[in-house]
Amino acid sequence: MASSTPHRPAFIPSLAYKDNRAALKWLETAFGFEPSEVLTDAQGNIVHAEMTHDDGVVMIGSEWADWTRSPASLGGKNTQRVHVLIAQGIDEHCARASKPVRKS
Repeated sequence: MASSTPHRPAFIPSLAYKDNRAALKWLETAFGFEPSEVLTDAQGNIVHAEMTHDDGVVMIGSEWADWTRSPASLGGKNTQRVHVLIAQGIDEHCARASKPVRKS
């Protein structure tokens, strides 16, 4: 009998954002990431989130500890990077990624 456990990559980057809910929306709209797991606490705060893009996974977190900061909290310094392969439609991708995302 085949296992129903989904494939997990060997490495999963984790990115910190000041507003992880807005980050999920932006990554979905701008880059085509899909939320695959979003866990919330009793107050509706996101405590863990994962998004997929093709066969990749990224964890999206918030500034949940003193040592976890987004670039926005550090004057825009680049503290994290993820490289995403865009196999085709790069012009459409760039146009979509440059549009501002409205907060809901």
